[in-house]
This record gives sequence, C-alpha cells and structure tokens, in this order.
Amino acid sequence: MSKTNQSALLDGAPVIPLNVQIAKILGICHALLLQQIHYSTETKPVKREGRSWCYYTHEEWANRIGVYEPRTIRKALRDLVSLGLVLVGHHNSHKYDRTNWYALDYLKLSTWVGDVGIEGTVPAKSLSSALITGATNATSTWQKSPLPSGKKCH
Repeated sequence: MSKTNQSALLDGAPVIPLNVQIAKILGICHALLLQQIHYSTETKPVKREGRSWCYYTHEEWANRIGVYEPRTIRKALRDLVSLGLVLVGHHNSHKYDRTNWYALDYLKLSTWVGDVGIEGTVPAKSLSSALITGATNATSTWQKSPLPSGKKCH
C-alpha cells in the first residue's frame, strides 16, 4: 500500500480504543460507550460521592462516537445502567436541571467481566488498562447477549 493510501486511512481520523472482549459480549456500541465514559471521567473528572462523573447528552455522545444516532445511544446507556455497569446521577446546581451524569462502577464491571468468562477477575485498579487494551485470555461461555433486550447494538 502506498504512503498516500495509508495516510488517507489513518491521518487525522479520530480513533477510539475498544475492548474487543466486551464488544463481543455486549456489542460495539455498548463497548464504545463504556470506553468513552471511562475516558471522559479520566480526562475531565468531576468528583462527586467519591466517584468521577461526566455528563453529555445523547446527542453529544453520538457526536463524540460518530457512528450512532442519539436514539441508539439512549438505548445502549439504558442497557448499561440496567446491568449496573454505568451509574446515573443528578449533580446539577439547579433542581430544574435534569442533566444525567454518568460514572462507571469499576468494581461491578471487574466482577462482571470475570463472570462472563475472562480467567480471573480484573482488579478495579487495573480495569482502566483492561478497558483500553482489551482482554487477550478470553474464554467466553456466553451463548447469548446478557443485555435486557437480548440484542446487541453493532
């Protein structure tokens, strides 16, 4: 492949890391959302209740990820919240402001990742690197999606 073709594929395009094991189980959209919440709470943390939180609308999440509609993001967030992997809070200065704030439950996520077939569990401290690098020793035993709807969003 020539240098020109390579740069057309790679240069300047946004890149989002993805945990392949989580994507295989939940679907790409869910894995990307987990990664984006992790990234947002790590780079621009707002500490509340002993956790790092971030807030974006469904439209903002869709724009950040770039390949899903806000409706798909809303459904995926609802799934992740129902699994207990994502926490939702309302940490706004005004009571009329109903903006949702999001945080990851790293302990639940590390336990859950262990339960779905990765040998051992990922300690909460090292889950950050697991989200970015992905799991390589996966032995998944799930035959169907653990999502409430039973469907993955791809």
